[in-house]
Amino acid sequence: MSARLLIDADEFWPAFQADARGARSRLFVQTLSFEADRAGMGLADIFLSLPATVDRRLIVDEFTRWVVNDRFLYTPGALADVALRDEAKASIRLTETLRAQGVMVRWTNPVGWRIHRMAARNHKKILVVDDRVAYIGGVNFSDHNFEWHDMMIRIDDPALVACLGDDFLETCVGRNQAVDRIFEEGRLIVLDGSNGAGPLNDVFDLIRSATSEVFVESPYVSAPFFDALEEAAAAGARVVVLVPETANWGWYDAYARIECFRRGLELHYLPGPMNHLKAILIDRTTLVVGSANFDYFSYHLSQELMFVTTDEALVRDFRQRVLAPDRAKARRVPLSDGFSWRTHWTSVRVRAGYPTLLWMNRHI
Repeated sequence: MSARLLIDADEFWPAFQADARGARSRLFVQTLSFEADRAGMGLADIFLSLPATVDRRLIVDEFTRWVVNDRFLYTPGALADVALRDEAKASIRLTETLRAQGVMVRWTNPVGWRIHRMAARNHKKILVVDDRVAYIGGVNFSDHNFEWHDMMIRIDDPALVACLGDDFLETCVGRNQAVDRIFEEGRLIVLDGSNGAGPLNDVFDLIRSATSEVFVESPYVSAPFFDALEEAAAAGARVVVLVPETANWGWYDAYARIECFRRGLELHYLPGPMNHLKAILIDRTTLVVGSANFDYFSYHLSQELMFVTTDEALVRDFRQRVLAPDRAKARRVPLSDGFSWRTHWTSVRVRAGYPTLLWMNRHI
């Protein structure tokens, strides 16, 4: 029994294909994005290559009906982009083709006609092959996601695979469950989207207890995770927050720079493709990974998955193949109190936007 890190789509996709094409009883895939490009068509081809005796199921979040190729479909520019509209239509047709060929397709988390629930996503990525292997992490099935820096974990612990399969089946029938279980390789935390306070407070306690360093790599770190990181820094730990140099959410940079400065945290930019990888390493021994971005939405609104492990081989692999190369490529951002009024104003809008979207999701 083991867990293995797969860095970027170049490692993940060949490993998953080899497992999935050998499925004999079931192939379950849950994803946020599923698009009719090479990545999406590749997954569809696997589903359709399997015999009808295999239980084939696909869960896709409603996000894909609104955002394709990382672009919101209903802006003036997107509406005028014929190729983008064609890809969006092809993505929906692809799910219909799969359904017609015997694949069970389920959509999660309707956005609502007022788009007021756009922030409340089922953000989990769970892939289950038979009773023998599962994958968790951050990779979605679209070409632009395959180009991003990201990570998946391949797991062959039968008990953990069974638990992930059970969670997938619960989602299939519209039930979002909360799970908190210990396995040989680590602790699995599944958030049901209503409130992450219970299990995530334990994660915050791990962060606060750091004695030397907390390393965070994620596209969008925010409060309340920032609160625990601030406490760790105040207690003497070095706290390094590594984010993409060019994020796909333009407002985030101003918020991150101001929050890291005022909380005493180091901010580092990773150049290159969008960095979608999510991980926290505490004192070089405890690793937190999964689908969660360590942000406000993960805590309050989204269905998420986290895996907390002290497995020596897994943590060592992360240090060698993620932490070391990413920190070597990254550059530290000099922070001071000389922020422009535009930076302050953007940060205020982000800080106000989080609770506003939460209120909309819960009361409209």
